[in-house]
Amino acid sequence: MENQDAIGIGYLYRPWSVLRYLEDALKSHCTVEYFGTAYKGRPGFSPEANLLELVDDNASNYAGFLLTEDCLFSGLTTLECPTAIWFYDYWPGDYHRLRYARLFDYVFVSQKDWLGDFVSAGCTQVDWLPFACDLEIHHDHEIERSLDVGFVGNTNQATQKDRQLLLIELSKAYKMNDFSKPAYLHEMAKVYSQSKIVVNMTNRGGFNMRVFEAMACGALLLTEDIGNGQKELFTTGVHLDVYTNKQELFEKIDYYLANDEKRREIAEAGQAEVRAKHRYSDRAHAILARLGNAPDARYRSNDAEEILRAYTLFHARRSRVQPLLKSLVQSRCSLSTRTYIGARLLKTAINVVRS
Repeated sequence: MENQDAIGIGYLYRPWSVLRYLEDALKSHCTVEYFGTAYKGRPGFSPEANLLELVDDNASNYAGFLLTEDCLFSGLTTLECPTAIWFYDYWPGDYHRLRYARLFDYVFVSQKDWLGDFVSAGCTQVDWLPFACDLEIHHDHEIERSLDVGFVGNTNQATQKDRQLLLIELSKAYKMNDFSKPAYLHEMAKVYSQSKIVVNMTNRGGFNMRVFEAMACGALLLTEDIGNGQKELFTTGVHLDVYTNKQELFEKIDYYLANDEKRREIAEAGQAEVRAKHRYSDRAHAILARLGNAPDARYRSNDAEEILRAYTLFHARRSRVQPLLKSLVQSRCSLSTRTYIGARLLKTAINVVRS
């Protein structure tokens, strides 16, 4: 099979994954071949697979490969086509992700304020790639907006206690959906379509998916006043509105519930903006343009020890003892790198036994 126009994509598949939306969008531009993990009826590959055994001629006949940190296959640094990784979940201090990034030619990051971390780590081709919406999923279902406030998202993680407490307060003051109940895909869109206002509470200042998805469904978005590119894409008071504290949030909810015309005006402008400029097809186009800009250029690391340390972190963080042991026994590397591998092997083995 000839694959000059084909893109290989690998990620931890879930039907509601951001990469699933991106994969679907890429299919409208080119042939897409899936190299991600297996999921129920969808076949896939182990993250420990060797890409060189899955493709012909070191993938020289592919337009490129796009992977996530869940699928750092061995062999990817020797592929004869451009490679890219998208970090849609990165926070300052995630040193392992900075190391993973050095395995690729191109690095895409969803949070604009933190691009410099990857540049400082030695990556020369770093681009901002924010989230978007999939209009097949994220659209107004044209049902009665019977909820004052809507919210869909995690509330049960240790870092989300403040979010849960605030949602409980909101539910006592306004008619809301059952935010403790998960809602995915069309069910999520239906919640947003029933909501006059969708409240967005970010995780550590991240510019998240909810912004685009809620706006695409026609609800007024009230989100935290953050950076990371939010102000570059959307104008406060035109496409959405923001709050800086709990008191301001409640005041703005009361204002917009009492002023339907203004609420609808902003909600409609926000919906039009995301539908016109922020679809996953737009993100797919940006990725393909980047990969095709200089198809023969390579920006990934060729330092064998840097590569080995990145894979050591990858396997250690996933409690994979066998790949670490194999690296320690078979790899030709410096004493410092061997010590690095050994330390992580020991820690991983202890954690596996304890669990």
